[in-house]
Amino acid sequence: MLLSYVNRFDAYTLTPSSEAPNLPVENVQAIHLSNKWRTTAAATENVVGGSAVAFTPDCAFIAGHNISSAAVVKIQGNDADVWVGPTVDITMTRGKTVYYAFAGFAAHLYWRFLITDPTNPDGYIEIGRLWLGASTSLANGPSRGMAETMHDTTAQSFSITGQLYSDRGIRFKSYDVYFPFFTDAVKVTVETFADAVGLGVPFFITYDTAKADKLNPFYGVMSSGIGYTNLLGLVKWDGKMSFREVF
Repeated sequence: MLLSYVNRFDAYTLTPSSEAPNLPVENVQAIHLSNKWRTTAAATENVVGGSAVAFTPDCAFIAGHNISSAAVVKIQGNDADVWVGPTVDITMTRGKTVYYAFAGFAAHLYWRFLITDPTNPDGYIEIGRLWLGASTSLANGPSRGMAETMHDTTAQSFSITGQLYSDRGIRFKSYDVYFPFFTDAVKVTVETFADAVGLGVPFFITYDTAKADKLNPFYGVMSSGIGYTNLLGLVKWDGKMSFREVF
């Protein structure tokens, strides 16, 4: 399992290829996916970020987007803000709601998200979150007994004669994930992560990078604290973490 909770793109000064009035590129650095960066076209759009210190990511994500299924989406890296033949040129994978990449990265000063989507029916690109991070990996991984629940925030009321009235909400998933046989060292890693995010900082969760096409990465938060059970006084722990999607 990968927990990506530090986003280097939040620290960069971003340069977009275009931006619509009142929907600037800085919106992708806000935690809410509903805050959008919108371009003025869709054929070829990009965002560049960088610093004087090279960064080696191990994951990239795009969430809260309107990118069409026909698009080509890339994350690129280079040591100069020049994008003819960049050293790193990774085509990202389209998941159900998130584009992602996990391999092919190296240390570079500049990074660019590139979206080529000339047939987008909206005529523009809209994105809520751009993410370039280094992840915490939980080596033992979750057990096969993960629980997934679909929730609906629709408010229902009924008249005294049984008629339904509703205020339509949204649907989201939550997950209860169980971890067998944490070592003390892994427990410390988990607690460092929990101290950083608490219950109020969203991040990206990937259950298994090799099976990301089946269990897609998602943007979410911890929905409760972490529980542990010590195994007969050994330096092993059973743990439970709970997450929910946010938008």
